[in-house]
Amino acid sequence: MHDRMWRRFVDETIRGAGMDYLAVKGNHDADGWDGVQWLWNGDPDGYAAQLRPTLPAGADCRGEYGTAMVCDYRGVTLVLSDVGVDVAGESANARQYEHIDRALRESSNPWKVCVWHMNMEDMQVSYKGDSVGWGAFEICRRRGAFVVNGHAHSY
Repeated sequence: MHDRMWRRFVDETIRGAGMDYLAVKGNHDADGWDGVQWLWNGDPDGYAAQLRPTLPAGADCRGEYGTAMVCDYRGVTLVLSDVGVDVAGESANARQYEHIDRALRESSNPWKVCVWHMNMEDMQVSYKGDSVGWGAFEICRRRGAFVVNGHAHSY
């Protein structure tokens, strides 16, 4: 069984304060990271299984939690992807690019946000290398979406 301290922390500090949240899979959440084989996908204790029940009330979400998911919430389309987490580069992430493009193309909301964990080095002030590929950034730019990522831990 995975340690659930992180989940208690989130429930107490974020949900306890009345805020909603969604999460995307990051490199430290990938199955096999730190020797934990079913860290993200394990059922019932994997992160995705624990997070599915915490979707914000009123959010219309579809797809795989935190890896290939789109949520319409309060007039905003949030496209969540694990692009660049398991493998880096343009061709390796074609499935994620297709998900991002389709979700944005089908959205009728005026506000759109692309959310993923990994980054491209030239978009950060840190030393973290290229993972996502420029294709995902370009899709979001063409479709008028903001990009939010956090691998470099700098904002």
